[in-house]
Amino acid sequence: MSEKSVITTISFDADGTLWDFPSVMQEALTVTDLQQTRDEVARTLRGNKVSLEYIRLKAFEQTLSNLGHNDPELASHLTTFYLEHRFPRDAQRVLPQQQSGLRAFFIASL
Repeated sequence: MSEKSVITTISFDADGTLWDFPSVMQEALTVTDLQQTRDEVARTLRGNKVSLEYIRLKAFEQTLSNLGHNDPELASHLTTFYLEHRFPRDAQRVLPQQQSGLRAFFIASL
């Protein structure tokens, strides 16, 4: 398993004292954002013989570029991860198989 796909810790700021969640949420990518980028990439490739997987790869590359992260290796990893986990029946496999080392924290000021 590659280093990029291993989740070791998850933290929850239960009372909003560490992170300004509403502000961060407003800046987060949405499904609509990702779909629009994918559709734009597909339009630019119209007429070319390419696979849907290639369109997805290019869409992830474009999304990362839009965010200021030109990282083809990460785009490739995201594409592979997406293709492996794109259907709801696969949702149980989204977290790594090695869940015994996973730690979760709720953080709150009392």
